[in-house]
Amino acid sequence: MELPGTYVRCGRCATSYAIGPTDLGTGKGIRVECPLCSHSWFQTPERLFNLNDGHELIPLPETEVGRITSNVKNGREPDFIGNNKFYVGNLDFGVRENDLRELFSPIGEVGAASIVFGPDGRSRGFAFVTMMDDDVTAKCIELDGKELNGRNINVKPPNN
Repeated sequence: MELPGTYVRCGRCATSYAIGPTDLGTGKGIRVECPLCSHSWFQTPERLFNLNDGHELIPLPETEVGRITSNVKNGREPDFIGNNKFYVGNLDFGVRENDLRELFSPIGEVGAASIVFGPDGRSRGFAFVTMMDDDVTAKCIELDGKELNGRNINVKPPNN
């Protein structure tokens, strides 16, 4: 199925959706509703965003869908990722964000996992994990020294 070259973005959770002018009917526009956070707004054809050349819309990762859905269900802002951030160091270069999510998720809900990459596109061997719950600090720190992909990782609060 060919997607239109225009899209809308939810003003509440910032999720983007492909939509074309013909999807808005023949009038001045229609009311659209975000299926993730239930935010609705009146959308006119003149206010559609154009997709830049060389760019494409891709499906929202399931981790993001789950985070937004959980936030709405728990009365938090849809874009909330948590306040409890940790530095995770001494990572094997093959570790991916999903590996970190799997490691931290038994402790609590993971809001974000972000591996830091160098200019050459390779992992720099450290990451940041943000937890949604504030009461998991001690349990996350207990992961310090745990083995992940053959390396004993470092887990501590970030410097900032």
